[in-house]
Amino acid sequence: YCYTDLFCFTKEGFPLGAVVRAGNAAPAEGSLAMLDRVTNALRAKRKRMKIHFAADSAFGSEAMYDYCEDNKIEYVIGIAPNHALECLAKPFVE
Repeated sequence: YCYTDLFCFTKEGFPLGAVVRAGNAAPAEGSLAMLDRVTNALRAKRKRMKIHFAADSAFGSEAMYDYCEDNKIEYVIGIAPNHALECLAKPFVE
């Protein structure tokens, strides 16, 4: 048997959520549901709490962006490298 864990932490490393998924789960599978549960739990205690979400490119999807926008969550989600970005970034890298 193989399992893939999905975790959510505060920036200080305090665990907010964990899910054990099948080993063949996509990298971001279940992440939106987890973010929703964590957001609702935090905002149940503090309605105006600022929430910042940071993730790598595997978590970038239209549904994730829409959720963050609709729920006033500040987010930074990486973008996978691609040829177009590499060409645009070349002058800055040099």
